[in-house]
Amino acid sequence: MYRVLVVDDEKLEREGIRFLLSMEEGEWEIYEAANGKLALNELRKHPVDLMLTDIKMPHMDGLELSKKAREEYPDLEIIIFSGYGDFAFAQEAIRYGVTDYVLKPVDPDRFHDTIQKIQKEIASRKNKEQQSIKEKSFLQQYFLLGYIYSGDQERLKEAEGIVDFSVWEQWHCAILIESDEAFFDSASDEVPLEIREELRRSFFYLNLNGRQSLLLFKDVYCDYVLVAKNV
Repeated sequence: MYRVLVVDDEKLEREGIRFLLSMEEGEWEIYEAANGKLALNELRKHPVDLMLTDIKMPHMDGLELSKKAREEYPDLEIIIFSGYGDFAFAQEAIRYGVTDYVLKPVDPDRFHDTIQKIQKEIASRKNKEQQSIKEKSFLQQYFLLGYIYSGDQERLKEAEGIVDFSVWEQWHCAILIESDEAFFDSASDEVPLEIREELRRSFFYLNLNGRQSLLLFKDVYCDYVLVAKNV
């Protein structure tokens, strides 16, 4: 899923970009804004991967929008549209962290090439983010497991500067899951996701051994007896 914000004061132009995006591979969740001020509001309401914006708009033009958007959302991919007479503006936009620009009238082939390049960059960034989350989760599990089995506070001190202890302090309840068979060691990474979907509640998943796993919850006001029955 790619989340896109299309910014242009001309509704016909926005519809044209929508049409071109519909021709590209992948699923697209598209938001719209008629000027830079409205666009900033949309960015603050929705997570967005890519912003496509015209340069000349009332209230806040595409250059100012790109500058402010880059300051607030460093990972946002930005494409600007400009006419031939605005080429100098397009060059200036590069200073504001704009990923690419497309000249008007939009050439579908040029648009396709640009979107393909952006998709690869978004996919690469998301893969890195997922890898970072996995690595962080692994470290949390490693140090927490060592502490649970040893009860040694020194094991926690070893994690200082590596793991964020403030996350651990937010947990208020733990539910132990047990299996009659050595299930958890060979279980896929999808198991925590399946449990989370079933419970509709976030938690930290810790595999203790082949037969036991632990779910750690942050919610203070919750009927955990009921939650445990649904695991």
